[in-house]
Parts: sequence; structure tokens; C-alpha cells
Amino acid sequence: MAKVTTEVTEDGACQSSSDEVLPTNASDRTEPAKVPTEEERILGALTKAWFAGIDLFFGRVNSRTLLNKTMPSDNMPSISTGVRAISLPVMEAFYTIQGEGYHQGRAAYFIRLGGCDVGCVWCDVKGSWDAGAHPEISVEDIVAGALRHPGRLAVITGGEPLMHDCTALTNQLKKAGFSTNIETSGAYPVSGSWDWICLSPKKFKAPLPGILPLANELKVVIYNKSDFQWAEQWAAQVTPQCRLFLQPEWSRSATVTPLIIEYIKDNPKWEFSLQLHKYINVP
Repeated sequence: MAKVTTEVTEDGACQSSSDEVLPTNASDRTEPAKVPTEEERILGALTKAWFAGIDLFFGRVNSRTLLNKTMPSDNMPSISTGVRAISLPVMEAFYTIQGEGYHQGRAAYFIRLGGCDVGCVWCDVKGSWDAGAHPEISVEDIVAGALRHPGRLAVITGGEPLMHDCTALTNQLKKAGFSTNIETSGAYPVSGSWDWICLSPKKFKAPLPGILPLANELKVVIYNKSDFQWAEQWAAQVTPQCRLFLQPEWSRSATVTPLIIEYIKDNPKWEFSLQLHKYINVP
């Protein structure tokens, strides 16, 4: 009689082999052919996935990308790889009027992603800092929410949105007919396909050099007089085509707005970003 055995190989496949059964005791028993059970088939699939993950880990990417999901840990950025994030932590998403910068006054769908370690003391959305405090929402559901409104300008903000791989989100938004804008400190590598990049550098965590030639807009928040020099440092590093904006920090607007007005009059390459949405009382 022949004995058929099923083994799970290193690559996770179930492999059968047939051998002549040798006597193991005086009874010289034989066993019937064994058909793989459902549990064995599942084990084979899991083992295959495990070895694939190990291969990725010791290759070019972290094995966590096997899950096809952005998984920020301790406020660190996701690794940009060929595997796209299928969900992102979303603090809020809403349809409103863009109140800042070059696109001020346009209808826009804002998608605010959770997670930020830049730590601006005057940040008005500190609730966005902890990515784990916000639900993971699939890219498909995020885009579906945007499609409920007639505007086709999508603004990805945060938090710091580039802590996450934005490739899948921007690709799906573009397929749905949206223009994709991002507002970022530039502290993390750029991912995603963008029609407009608004770079808003922060003293707490400076932008990476790679974003400077990509910026369509430089928006510097003015908190005190020294911020004008800070603004000029970054204006000297972006391209000549980049639009330059100065924006008063909201709690200090009464003090710094007159300073910004005079500075722009003396330095007309700059424009004024007003935070219109706060004056007209929209999100």
C-alpha cells in the first residue's frame, strides 16, 4: 500500500508525495490516502504570505506594506513603496470655501488626515496630531464622500498629510475628476500625484530639500517680526514660478496684519493670505 502525505513547503504550497509504507510495528499497518483539510489549505496560504513578508522585509520595503495599508507608528511616516495605502486616518472631511493662499475663494472638499509631529504651538487643529485617535477610512469611501458635492477641487491637509503615502488617494481622486491640492510643512518626502503643492514651512521642523522645486505656493505664517526673515530664507530656495504668500497667525492678526501690509508694499513679490474662511464663518 502507498501512503500519501501532505506537506506545507517553504513557499506556502501544499505538496503531496507517495511513499511505500514500511512496517512500524508488528501489525504492519497502512493508512489510506489523505486529502488536505480546509485547515491545511489555510495554513498553506498563511505560510506563503509569511515568507512573502519576510522576503519584502529583507528586500527593499518593510514587511508591513504586505497589508497594503499605511501604518504610522509613533508619529513616524509610512514608507513610500510600490504597495499603495488602502486606508488613511481621517480626522474630518468637509465641503467649504478655500480661505487661504492662491486658491482662496474657491469651493473645495477638504480631507484632513490625522497625524503630525511638527508641533506648532499656535496650531488650531491640535486634535489632528494623534493619528491613532481618528478612524481609518478606505480610499474608496473618502473619494465617495468627495463625489457627493459638485466642486472638483480636493485639498488634502492635516495634521501633516505627508506622514502617509498619499499615492492611492490622489490617484483615485484624479480618476474621479478632481484636482488635487496639498497643504504641507514639507517635513516628510512627497508622495502622491499633485496639481498644486502649498508649502508652509515651520520653524519647529524644517522642510526637506526635495519639496522646494516642487512647491507651487509658499505660504509663511507670520507670528512676529522675525518671521519675515524666515520667509525670505525659504523664498530664496523655491523656484521663480512659486507664488509667495504671507499670512497672519490668527491670534496675533491685529498686531501683525499692519506689519504684513507694509512689508508687502515694500516687497511686492509677496501676496497676502487672509484666512477668509474665518471671516465668513465657514470651516
